[in-house]
Amino acid sequence: MSFPETVLLAAFAGGTIFLGLPVGRMRGLTRGWQAALTTAAGGVILFLIYDVLSQAVEPVSAALNSARGGDSPARFAGYAATLGFAVAFRAAVGHVRDFADGAAP
Repeated sequence: MSFPETVLLAAFAGGTIFLGLPVGRMRGLTRGWQAALTTAAGGVILFLIYDVLSQAVEPVSAALNSARGGDSPARFAGYAATLGFAVAFRAAVGHVRDFADGAAP
């Protein structure tokens, strides 16, 4: 994809989100327009999340392939350690937040 195409798609996505979410919450619009604008903005957000996550799989897949081929087990171990740290951190932060909300242990 060329740079101008990327800029055009980014402008479309950003404009949809920037206009769709606030305008979709306006009081003077009919329910149909509110639903359409909010849904369009939400759809763009979901697409962007999918696109980012699909691109995130490529380095992990490459590391797994190189580790299987004996290229660099240290790189695979680094990815695995980073992923493990992220999961542990999320578990710790979620646990702390539960207590902050006043939930019983």
